[in-house]
Amino acid sequence: MIDEALGQLGVARAIFVAHSWAGAMLPAFALQNPDRVAGLVMLAPVTHLWDTGVAWYHTLAALPVIGPLFAYTVELPLALAMLGPSARGAFLPQAMPDNYVADTALPLLARPREFLANGWDMVTLRTAVAALQPRYREITAPTIVIHGGADTTVSIDIHSRSFVREVASARLIELPGVGHMLQTAAPEVVIAAIEQMLPAKQAAAE
Repeated sequence: MIDEALGQLGVARAIFVAHSWAGAMLPAFALQNPDRVAGLVMLAPVTHLWDTGVAWYHTLAALPVIGPLFAYTVELPLALAMLGPSARGAFLPQAMPDNYVADTALPLLARPREFLANGWDMVTLRTAVAALQPRYREITAPTIVIHGGADTTVSIDIHSRSFVREVASARLIELPGVGHMLQTAAPEVVIAAIEQMLPAKQAAAE
């Protein structure tokens, strides 16, 4: 769908940026549509299998019958109560910006349909990365992976360090003391990585 949309917009090649579990989408896109990719910037991406599973509420959401029943009854008040603490946990050890939950419309994620879709995505993510991982060595697009050394949400060792070992065109920027929300903690690093993917910068580097 993304490739088709870019074609309709007349975008021949694009720089793709994704964070966290959306990072799994970028290798998939690069493998399926290599001519469309000018570069990849992956922020604390999920790329490999991990041992801890997914949160109980994601597992519950993916269950037939029980998931929808939960989503359309008690899920909404529970989720709204958990949004703030969960978001703060993702930012640690940095502080969450003031009004982050409201400014990002995060409560929309608690709507039953979105809750169910998100749960399904989380539960099936392990299968997706397991299928992609054997093909990572085929990726040739310039790739910059940025990951915080203090990230407790997505392991830098399991994911980013493993990914750059398997993708010859990838390099890793580690940010000591930075947690999962590195785009907020170090936006200048992210911007610099994107700018390095611009055609003029790539030509100068060559």
